[in-house]
Amino acid sequence: MAIGCMAVLLAAYAVPPDVRGHGTHERLGLPPCLIATFLHVPCPFCGMTTAYAWMAQGHPKQAFSTHPMGALGCIVTGLAIPSLLVVAATGMRLPALSCRARGFCVAALAVGFIVSWVRAFVVFQP
Repeated sequence: MAIGCMAVLLAAYAVPPDVRGHGTHERLGLPPCLIATFLHVPCPFCGMTTAYAWMAQGHPKQAFSTHPMGALGCIVTGLAIPSLLVVAATGMRLPALSCRARGFCVAALAVGFIVSWVRAFVVFQP
């Protein structure tokens, strides 16, 4: 998993962010977002790859203004690498989250994506 996280950050660092604020994933050979293409509205994930690219390239202001959850995701991906390497090297286990903590995390993610999605409608340009 640590290698996977490193690969994601390396790809984000290597790909030039799309100036529209979304569509950077197309530069990685992925198809355009179907929701954005056919409905001309952003999906909740439009701009995440662009935010990852901005963040990995050291531009947090652009990353957070593009997609706040993408910017946070990039930070979490980077922070996960050392923990995952320790787990791989020592065999120790990461502590499990309590049911209450998991519920809080899910709720926080849902609110974050909803806020990011609503904000995307203001700045989205197909």
